Amino acid sequence: MFTVKIEVNGGLLYARTANRLAGGPGELCLYVTDDGKFIEHNYDAGAPALAVRMLASMENVLSANHTARIARWKRKMARIAEDDNQ
Repeated sequence: MFTVKIEVNGGLLYARTANRLAGGPGELCLYVTDDGKFIEHNYDAGAPALAVRMLASMENVLSANHTARIARWKRKMARIAEDDNQ
């Protein structure tokens, strides 16, 4: 099992885990991630290369989280402005 985590100020922002299904040293390996995606990775390319491949799948997750966070801030600012106008 291989896990990549990103933490900011002690809070978990993102984590992805992959299990090797097939392959080993000198071979193309097949991994399945915790979200059910498959990744092919040359074992000899090393762990950092696998981490990059796993992190590449987080772009959509972070974009969705970022969009939701912005929407929450907009709602909060609208409530503050509304309270100030009353």
